[in-house]
Amino acid sequence: MAETPPVPLSGQERPRIADRFTVIPAGPEDFRLHSLGFSLAIRSASGDLLSRLLSLLDGQRTVDEILLALDAFDRQSVLDCIESLLKAGVLESTEQPGLLPAAEARRFRSQMAFFSNFVAPAASANETNAASA
Repeated sequence: MAETPPVPLSGQERPRIADRFTVIPAGPEDFRLHSLGFSLAIRSASGDLLSRLLSLLDGQRTVDEILLALDAFDRQSVLDCIESLLKAGVLESTEQPGLLPAAEARRFRSQMAFFSNFVAPAASANETNAASA
């Protein structure tokens, strides 16, 4: 059965780096995203875009708010970087209506994060380069 591609985030969604990933700086604009069975190397060619973007992907800000915070960068570059991270399975939306009520989602968050380590992200590290921004 083929995997369904991730749905692009709307301007009002609040993306965050999935709990299963740990962000490890590997240089000025080089980062490694590690999980139990997956590692993704990402690099930005647009100054400090990636380091600033990764710090904003905490589920507290909407995509529109992230774009405002990164207004020094080309809007399309920021959106492309977010889309690349989404396609790689690194991002998740904090608002997933219909899956679980908010209280239940908070209650089971640590268990979902643990079991998500056993599900491969949507794309492999060889197929994804979130750094093209």
